[in-house]
Amino acid sequence: MAGIQLISKNIQSPLISFLDKEDILKGYQEKIQKFNEKARKTLDIFTFNDGVIKGSNAFANQLLTKDLASPAEVLQASEINPEYFRGFYVDLGSMLRTNGDSYKNNNHLSKNLFKELKARNIIPTSEEPVMIWNKGLMSIDSKSGDNPYGLIYRLTDDDSMIIQDHGFSHEFNGRQFLEVDERCVPKYLTEDEIQELSQGKKAKLKTFYARKDGLSGFFLNWDGDLISSSGDLAVSYSIGRIHVVKNSKGGKTK
Repeated sequence: MAGIQLISKNIQSPLISFLDKEDILKGYQEKIQKFNEKARKTLDIFTFNDGVIKGSNAFANQLLTKDLASPAEVLQASEINPEYFRGFYVDLGSMLRTNGDSYKNNNHLSKNLFKELKARNIIPTSEEPVMIWNKGLMSIDSKSGDNPYGLIYRLTDDDSMIIQDHGFSHEFNGRQFLEVDERCVPKYLTEDEIQELSQGKKAKLKTFYARKDGLSGFFLNWDGDLISSSGDLAVSYSIGRIHVVKNSKGGKTK
């Protein structure tokens, strides 16, 4: 399937595209058999038809392939060719705001992830949430009775995949933007700035949505919005797509 050539100073610019390798899915389905029953239910979400792997959630993608595009790469591609993403959603990572979660299903996970981040001197707060790329998280088997997913997160050794910023806070819930910065934080516009936009630019406006507390996914929605307001980390739909990248230098943020 054709992809999107990203703009790069490298000799070989990264190419981002849907994951369309059926053999990868077959290997993944064998791999998840080692997990507990709850975890298998959370992870067994993918199908292959129409020449592409369909489905996506906050736990499964990083187990499926090591070639996931970074959030920065996905968002750059969505600015270059928004129509390529129209009608699909792309999981980018997970967002932690507090130690504990008002959504019961995520309480165990949020406390566990908070503990891991604190060990690295990173303290998520509702004012300064932490976003972690999918590739920065490992989905690990968990038999805790308090965990309906059957999985917990473990951080990888790459701290460049951890981004903490006030711009991810609930204060900006519902705010609009046209582009994000190099750290994937939306560049929010004021009402006056929006009023001064041309009709063409107004049609391209996107919206950021956020929870007030706890742990949520972070994904690019089918209409270009950035969503971190959903509590259910296991939910997957057939319009989910896995985006992989070739010739990437890692997509690291500053």
